[in-house]
Amino acid sequence: HTEALSGSIPGVAAATPMLHYLPASSPEPPCTPQAGNTMSVSSVPQDSAGISSNVLVASRQKRKSGRNPPKNWEILGIVLQATVLLRAAEPFTTPVDESEAPDYSDIIKVPMDLGQVQYKLVNRQYDTIQDVLEDVSLVFRNCTVYNKEDAPVYKKAQITERHFCKVLNDNSPDIFGKYERVFL
Repeated sequence: HTEALSGSIPGVAAATPMLHYLPASSPEPPCTPQAGNTMSVSSVPQDSAGISSNVLVASRQKRKSGRNPPKNWEILGIVLQATVLLRAAEPFTTPVDESEAPDYSDIIKVPMDLGQVQYKLVNRQYDTIQDVLEDVSLVFRNCTVYNKEDAPVYKKAQITERHFCKVLNDNSPDIFGKYERVFL
């Protein structure tokens, strides 16, 4: 059932038999998906088919609000999966390690990472598509608040958000129109 989905989403193709969705082309090396990376987020439950199947199954189930058609949830799940597989996205797939940034919780009051966004999406903890988009944006806003513009992680945030926006816009301009970009 999911093979048909990978063919119907432009810019996203199945990379392995385990349904890992990757971008069809990458404009620059930092946007290249990590080879063999199944998922760098250990907190997201996986089954024998990998996280993509969980995202697809969860997206087909009825959402709390019932305001968005299931296909939008499915597309967003695939776009998030394609985004977390980028090399540049690695710092944003798990919570910030307080041992590496001891003052992080003093500066950032609402931490968020893309792995948590995926987890919440899979577990139907969002009421609306807009709630998902706000959490994705929060990941990048937190990066700009905590890091200086010349920091390597700041550049990675720009690359990651640009990729997320491109894949989202290519596959669902309606959803993309609701996303508030951090980096213009």
